[in-house]
Amino acid sequence: MMEKILILLFITSISCFGQDKEEVIDYTSIRSILKKDGLIKHKKNKETGQREVVKIKKKLTENRSKIPGDDAFWSFFSQYWLVKNASTLRWDFNKPDYGIASHFQKLLEKIGLVNRKLHILVVNTPEISHMGLPSNTGEYVFILSLPFMKALDLSKQDISLLLLEDMLRVDEKIFRKHLTVKYRQFLGKQFPNDYKKVYDFNQELLKDYSNIIFNNGFTFSDQYKVTKIMDRYLKPDAQLWSSYIKLLNKINKLVKTNNLYKKYTKIFPSPQLQLKWLSPKKKVL
Repeated sequence: MMEKILILLFITSISCFGQDKEEVIDYTSIRSILKKDGLIKHKKNKETGQREVVKIKKKLTENRSKIPGDDAFWSFFSQYWLVKNASTLRWDFNKPDYGIASHFQKLLEKIGLVNRKLHILVVNTPEISHMGLPSNTGEYVFILSLPFMKALDLSKQDISLLLLEDMLRVDEKIFRKHLTVKYRQFLGKQFPNDYKKVYDFNQELLKDYSNIIFNNGFTFSDQYKVTKIMDRYLKPDAQLWSSYIKLLNKINKLVKTNNLYKKYTKIFPSPQLQLKWLSPKKKVL
């Protein structure tokens, strides 16, 4: 192929020898050979490939400098909050495998909720009873207090029902609804040049988490919504529904008699009202 081009160039240069300098050389024949041998197409493909590589590299660089989006941020940040609050939560202690996750998975399968990724962290403090933290779609981060479980003498089924309540709050994005930080201004966006803004955002969001978990909790309307969904899931199974009613009665009695859990009704208002919402309506004759 290259021999053809060189020969043609040589012949052309001889034929042009002694001609007027202003005379234009015709390269049409050379171009036709290049086209025939696919060199022009190869060159274009190579240039296109190089442009694509540049685009991909640029996109990778941009993604590396992005704050994670809404679909990848929450599980990471919830676990970050757990690490930052390790001394308060006291989760770093030797404990056996209580078999809670496997029992909870069975309950979920029984009521038709499958393909859920669970992270259950047992903590050794009465500062918190139970909580589902914001997480990515299909993934759940739960906190469960060992002193709370012992105070109520909870069975695996009781614990699974508590976790189901927490799962529904996560699914309904109730926790996120109570965050005061305007996180949508940051998620999925490029890191600002002023990194202090990102630091301040992290600190404010950590504080927001703590306020909800330890102090402010949820509203009556939040609790009503979750209770009614629980009722819908559990009522077809008389045994599960009965266990849920007994669990709420246990919690209602505990919060009225144990000062360690007097804040429970501020976080989850309230087991007594939940029992009322679940009671069958009396018919007026």
